Amino acid sequence: MTGMPIELSVVVPCYNEEESLPRLVEVLAEELSALTPHFEVILVDDGSRDRTLPMLRSVHQEHPRFRYLSLSRNFGKESAMLAGLSHARGDRVAIMDADLQHPPTLLAQMLPLLDSGDYSQVVARRTRTDDPVVRTALSRLYYKMMNRLVDIELQDGVGDFRVLDRRAVQALLTLGESNRFSKGLFAWIGFPTAVVDYENVSRETGATKWSMRSLFNYGIDGVVSFNYRPLRMSIWLGIFVTVLAVAYAAWVLVDAIWHGNSVAGYVTTICAVTLLGGVQLIVLGVIGEYLGRIYAETKQRPLFLLKESSDRDAPVTSALGREHEALQELEHTRDDQAIERSDQA
Repeated sequence: MTGMPIELSVVVPCYNEEESLPRLVEVLAEELSALTPHFEVILVDDGSRDRTLPMLRSVHQEHPRFRYLSLSRNFGKESAMLAGLSHARGDRVAIMDADLQHPPTLLAQMLPLLDSGDYSQVVARRTRTDDPVVRTALSRLYYKMMNRLVDIELQDGVGDFRVLDRRAVQALLTLGESNRFSKGLFAWIGFPTAVVDYENVSRETGATKWSMRSLFNYGIDGVVSFNYRPLRMSIWLGIFVTVLAVAYAAWVLVDAIWHGNSVAGYVTTICAVTLLGGVQLIVLGVIGEYLGRIYAETKQRPLFLLKESSDRDAPVTSALGREHEALQELEHTRDDQAIERSDQA
């Protein structure tokens, strides 16, 4: 396998997946071997607390095509995906979950679309057949709201399961921002995209790592990562409350002149103070969310750190943004110089 070009890389973030790993490796080895003999799988351990890392070491020894990266702590799925993408060497790169809810058999339909040359991304869109009714309704409501707020279009049911060509991967790596919302980034980079639908698949083992709280926080990330409209909405909310307060004050004044001054309304005062206080907290929260993100961006900390890898010479992190582009240009220059020297020889 050394020296051979990699046709397909599969990036799989893993967090406490000791129950899913044996079946995952078995299925991937079978399915990918049928697609191409030149593939690699990059299993990214995102600071797991179970036996995921020791199992990854064993998997690599038994199957050299299965490489692994181990992050120094739990950085989150976004960073784990980014680490895998930055180490992928294939002309085509697939991203999928470790719980097999992203069926590897679907790659046989997705890769031909990518190879046609008409698309740079092929994404898998799942149905919500077995999802709870409340969760389905909330999800659809969220995507409708998102598409009204942001300048990109997000599709319900489309997640991280996708295949990208090398140009799309390089585009993602040139985005050096710290607060990453991958669904939005995949849509933001553009490029022609095809969609393949598939039926919802239940987890074979283990339990989901996503709670309602984490889903809610993830939704907030999506809202504030790609637009400043919540700030504009805060202004309009403040204007509306101010107009409402002025109108109410005018009504109280007219009522006092017409009917005389009555005993001050305790309930009215409490309601007004509570309403205004709530509006102020909401506005401050929106402003604080944006300020916090600006603060995180200015620190320019790496999005992940490696503590171990199947590649012994792997750097502790990967360059992104402008630094990534500079390194790419340097590598291209070195390749051109090497070709020129070989031609002269």
